Amino acid sequence: MFDWNRLRRIAVTLAAAFTGGAVFNLIGLPAGWLSGGMVGAAIVAVAGVEVELPVSLRSIAFVVVGSYLGSSVSPELLGELHKWPISLAVLGANLIVLQFSAQWFLHRVCRWDRQTSFFAAIPGLTSYVIALALPTRADISRVAVSQTIRVFLLVVLMPKAISMVAVGTPPAAAEPAALWEIALILGSGALGGVAFMYLGIPAAPMLGALLVSGILHGTGLVAGTMPQPLLIATYIVLGGVIGSRFGTTTPRMLMNMFAASFGAFVVSLTVAAVGAWIAVELTGESISQMVLAFAPGGIDVMTIMAFALGLDAAFVAAHQLARFLCIAIYAPILLRRERVLADAAATREKD
Repeated sequence: MFDWNRLRRIAVTLAAAFTGGAVFNLIGLPAGWLSGGMVGAAIVAVAGVEVELPVSLRSIAFVVVGSYLGSSVSPELLGELHKWPISLAVLGANLIVLQFSAQWFLHRVCRWDRQTSFFAAIPGLTSYVIALALPTRADISRVAVSQTIRVFLLVVLMPKAISMVAVGTPPAAAEPAALWEIALILGSGALGGVAFMYLGIPAAPMLGALLVSGILHGTGLVAGTMPQPLLIATYIVLGGVIGSRFGTTTPRMLMNMFAASFGAFVVSLTVAAVGAWIAVELTGESISQMVLAFAPGGIDVMTIMAFALGLDAAFVAAHQLARFLCIAIYAPILLRRERVLADAAATREKD
């Protein structure tokens, strides 16, 4: 028998996510369709309305996002990575220090649990972080708020401040892939996700699709990115998934989340700035260029800022790609460690 109540819950969730995403996108907020979709779904969830999205729809959305993230890999960018070994090495070490510093702040100072602190501290790849966090015992609402605040402060405030003194022409947006390329990327990405699920790898649909898409784009077999309408639909779904987890959240809890998340952002930004300064001292590169290279603001936005400032955009893009790849690799590895430590802590509490 068809479940009309479930269909109503799904429709309400998608409608709320679409409305929130459309509003955020209209007023120009960062990652508007994703962050607005989250807020829209969260509002109806906090209001007591029943919300739901099926797991299958969530998995499809993660495959699309993973495929999109993989499109940032290109033969040209991969060819640039070997040119700056010192600053890339500093960047890799800085990422680990940044991760543990922000995580320590959230866990020890703000008293968040270990797994929530771990995911909230990851400096970038919000959709990937959410995909990793969903199957765990982490508080998704806290993770989502922390990641959203980071995106807001870096993607809106930092670029706007820099652009006030910038000159130049931003690069053209990437062309959408051809229809056959989209079919190849999504089809092989779905197979990659299934293979990763079989292997027990966290966030399998997204990580499997990301790896396959990265290989296809990095080898030059395909070019272009996912079409914008497909990405918008995907972000609406993911916004609904995240927002539906706010059903037990109160305004007071949100304020506490904001304070802790802002503090973690300050810690992360300080560590990133120190890492950029060390890299400048070792290489003699421009401090503005290095700050953009180290900032967890996304490869597209930071590259545009580099163009606008007349800096070496290839340098910034290569470092942002390296940061992207490091997070994709180290997050699942450290997650296993966090699960072991969280289980040990839970056992001690029972004893």
